[in-house]
Parts: sequence; structure tokens; C-alpha cells
Amino acid sequence: MARSINDSDDDINTRLLLDNDKENAAQNKIECTAKTNQKRDHGGFILLKFIILSLLVAAAEIEFTFLDNFCIPLELKAHVPVQFSAILFSCISLIGILVAPVVGNLSDLCSSRFGRRRPFIIGIFIISLLGNAMATYGRMIGLLIWPHNLLLAQIITIVGLIIAYISVLTLQIPARAYVMDITPHDMHSTANGIITFVAGIGELLGYIICGINWNLTILGKTFGGQSQAAFIVLTLCATVFIIIPIISYKEIPIEGEAQLTDSNKE
Repeated sequence: MARSINDSDDDINTRLLLDNDKENAAQNKIECTAKTNQKRDHGGFILLKFIILSLLVAAAEIEFTFLDNFCIPLELKAHVPVQFSAILFSCISLIGILVAPVVGNLSDLCSSRFGRRRPFIIGIFIISLLGNAMATYGRMIGLLIWPHNLLLAQIITIVGLIIAYISVLTLQIPARAYVMDITPHDMHSTANGIITFVAGIGELLGYIICGINWNLTILGKTFGGQSQAAFIVLTLCATVFIIIPIISYKEIPIEGEAQLTDSNKE
């Protein structure tokens, strides 16, 4: 009897030791991440850090410029009635109002080993590319599946535009939160200013790319026209803008942020 009690005590002690080891490993990971970011910050690269992180928001602006420039032409190409645009944008605004808070709350509570924001940023970005592709090639896909009838082409184009618009709108939520999570609290105002500036640069770049006459270039002739070539180029730019900040700075888990805040106060 006494031996069984001792064995159970040993099991409990072993479990406690394992739990402590896991907590210590998690704490060490948090501290290493924070120290790595702090070294970069103290190394005089704080401005460069803000610019790199702000590329996430610039990617969303680049995606938006494509929709802003080619939404109506793509609808007309699929013979979607122009009057339908008002209904389309009303639905997009309504869905965006409902989806945006949900995305923000889910990203706050996310406990993925890849971070809180990065899974949402990558996932929403991929969905936005899918929506843009559906809108861009909706007429071609629809006619391939259902020749001599534009109904399917119209449906694919409209659904693609809805998905793309909502994705671009919601992408900015985890993107901005990602920047704020990594930025020191006393520099949030500076970070917000840089985010706005870099987002404006991304928007300007998007409009410049959309303004080029791609029909006269190899890309335009290869991919099928102005909107298709612009979609390819903008997608490449936005993808680069997403990848660079995500691999440059690691996220600090929410528990780690609370611990670091308490230690800073002390």
C-alpha cells in the first residue's frame, strides 16, 4: 500500500516537473523573441522596422486599387447590368460590417503556433487573390463551362468581386494589429503615421501599375489583356509585400505581451 502511494507521488512529481519545463520553455521563447526585436530596435533600425511591417497594409491597398480600377470594366465585360453595381456594393458594405469585428476578435483569441495575426493575414490574402482571379477570369471560365451563355460568367464575376472586396477590407484588421503588437507602446503614434504613409505609397504604386497600357506589352498579349496583366503584376507585388514583414519579425504571444508589460512597469 505504501509503495503504491509512493509511486503515485512520483507520478505527480514527474507531471509537475514536465509542466514546469513546458512553462519555462514557453517563457524562454517569449524572452528570446522580445530580445531579438529589442536588439533590432536599439540598433537604429526602428524606422526601417515600421516601414517593413507597414508593407502588410500596403499589400491590401494594392489589392484594392485593382478592384477600384477594373470592377466596372470586368462587370461590363461579363455583361453584368451597370445598375447592379449599387446593389453589389451595398451587399459588400453590409457583409463587411458583420465580418470585420468577427475577424478581429478571432485573431485576438488565436493560439496558433504561427502567431495570432499571421494565419489570418495569409488566409485572407489567399482568399482575396482567389476572388480577384474569379473576377478577372470569370467570363472566360464561365464560357468554357457553359458556352454561348453568359449567366455562369456573370455569377462567377460577381461572386469573385464580393469575395475580393470583403477580403481586402478585412485584411487590414489583422495587418494593422500585427504592426501594433510588435511596436512598443510608446511608439504607436509614430507607427500609425508610418502605416498611413506606406499605405499611400502602396496605393500610388497600384494605380501606376493599373495605368500602364499592358495591351502593348508581352504580359498583356500573354495573359489576355489589360486587366489580366495588371492582375498578375499587382499580385506579385502584393505577395512580396506580405512575405517580407511576416518573415522579418516574430509575433509575441498574448501571454508574453502581458508579462513583458508587467515587467516593464516594474
